Amino acid sequence: MRQLLARGKLTLWGIRLTLVLLLVATLGSGVVYAQEGPDVAETELSGEPTEESADAPERTRVPLAPVDTIYVAEVAVATAAQLEQLLAMGYACADLGACRLEVSGDELSALKEAGLEVVVVEQAIKFSTEAPEAAAMAEAWRYGWNGGNIWIPDGAGSAGSGAVVGGAPAGSVVTRIRYEMRIVHTYPGDLVVKLGHDNPARYITIWNRLGGTDDGGFDDDAASDEDIFLNNRWENVFFDGDFVNQTWWMYAWDKAAVDTGYIDYIEVWVYYNVGNNPPFNGAINPNNGGAACGTIRYFVTYHYDNDGCNDLKACRFHVGRNSAPKSLAGNAVFNYHVPSNTLRIRNNNGTKWWGGRPVGSMNVVQNNQAKVYCNLTTVTRIGNMIRVRWAVEFKCTFRGGKKMYLKTRDRQGAAAPLKQKGTWTVW
Repeated sequence: MRQLLARGKLTLWGIRLTLVLLLVATLGSGVVYAQEGPDVAETELSGEPTEESADAPERTRVPLAPVDTIYVAEVAVATAAQLEQLLAMGYACADLGACRLEVSGDELSALKEAGLEVVVVEQAIKFSTEAPEAAAMAEAWRYGWNGGNIWIPDGAGSAGSGAVVGGAPAGSVVTRIRYEMRIVHTYPGDLVVKLGHDNPARYITIWNRLGGTDDGGFDDDAASDEDIFLNNRWENVFFDGDFVNQTWWMYAWDKAAVDTGYIDYIEVWVYYNVGNNPPFNGAINPNNGGAACGTIRYFVTYHYDNDGCNDLKACRFHVGRNSAPKSLAGNAVFNYHVPSNTLRIRNNNGTKWWGGRPVGSMNVVQNNQAKVYCNLTTVTRIGNMIRVRWAVEFKCTFRGGKKMYLKTRDRQGAAAPLKQKGTWTVW
């Protein structure tokens, strides 16, 4: 009650409620329900909000504009020295393997100039309202606010901003959306906030009259206060496949009169896949023959990607029993993991990879069917090709006829499916 009185809301509605009660008393018995402000019809969705009235000149439209291209890059970390190198550059990677980073264009160039193997797997166009200034905000993990506040019409129409995104390659489609937003309003429960685009008109509702006199704890800061703070929110499904290059917008509707507020800032990232050529399998040499169990044999496999050999992620050499040749269980399934330069073998049940030992190291990776010798196995990377010369010993429990397959996967997740490339007999 004190909160409403402080905002003048009780005075206004108290007068209206009194008039209604007098009317009911005049007409006879009845029931009256009081609520916070009358609902206001929502403005039709469009790329631009409705014009503001002339008596509110302080309310401004701050256009959103693309401010940066973000690169999602995978860096191949094969040694502890490379981990230290990345740490010195300000990037903390958990372990050896593929370290995924989001970087600017200048940061991407710096990684490449440092001699690291870098593959861009995804890009994003970031757009926002006026660039944040260096001023502290209430949120402990976020600072900066922009001076171009976007005032929300009180109980009439909408406020927000749209941006025409045109920086992605023609035909690029959305993979996911990330957004951040802060709204200050004396009654957050009045507001509906939507994010969407115009071609065709599609949107998601990201705030739907939650809370009341404060945000009710439904946002991403610790306090229940008069701001709505949505931090690092993701939408991974709804816009998937929509075109990147079009008008994107975020608007807020005030659905009840009396209380007022403004959009402090908006930031949106539209992610999309870069053009990707799928990998393809090459040959196995030798592609037929046989040998006694317990002896080391060498097999050379070839794996290709027209985006370059460093775009490859996994080179699989699969040797399967004739009775169940494609099964992961009970067979000899080897994998060269490109980003970490390591060798693996599928466990006996086919449920996970064993090993992860560096090529050239004094390790033997094995299951009940076979061994692969890391010190005798070599890898060559040339242009769009990776050539793996496997040093393999089949165990005597794995005697009999076999079918040999290859499978190749790139860092974008595209794969050349498992395909038979030869036969072999273990005696």
